[in-house]
Amino acid sequence: MARDISAKELGIDINQGEGELFKWFIASFLFGKRIQQDIAADAYRVIVEKHKRDTPRKIGNCS
Repeated sequence: MARDISAKELGIDINQGEGELFKWFIASFLFGKRIQQDIAADAYRVIVEKHKRDTPRKIGNCS
């Protein structure tokens, strides 16, 4: 059985403002997809940590 992955495990502190809430929005969107949670978490890390796509503007400018 899969375990739940928390915001804290992804390095997101939702009490630190809109930027952190947007990161949680991205993660939540990925967790809602029909993929395994570990894969969704890895995708989040690639999008936000590796490619620095952590704001609505940065996401919107992606191809």
